[in-house]
Amino acid sequence: MTDSDEDTIRERLMQLLSTAHAPYSEFRVAAAVVDENYRAHFGVNVENQSLPVGTCAEQGAISALRVAGGKRIKKLYLLSEPNVEALPCGACRQRLSELGDANTQIITFKKNGDSSVFLLGDLFPRSFRFK
Repeated sequence: MTDSDEDTIRERLMQLLSTAHAPYSEFRVAAAVVDENYRAHFGVNVENQSLPVGTCAEQGAISALRVAGGKRIKKLYLLSEPNVEALPCGACRQRLSELGDANTQIITFKKNGDSSVFLLGDLFPRSFRFK
């Protein structure tokens, strides 16, 4: 079984939800990004009383990817609590576009077992790029 196996990732995200720091919104999010070597890297959201200072789960997972030597994002997995389909915010869509591309898959899990798949290019068709 590889680190990027979806069942393994879903199980790990379920475990990580309780580590999110969301005392203000009570909206916990766990994320996993899969790199070009099919390794999974995880993050959770960390809120702050000074609202813009908080960290999205995607941001934490992207940082973990870079720390581990990953260069590219192939997939993003998200799980949130309460049981809603959470999609990346605009800032995270831009972050994802830096290390991913239009075909980067975004898979959302719901705690009831449902999932959906989106492409970054469909969610963020005209990302900001210097090139």
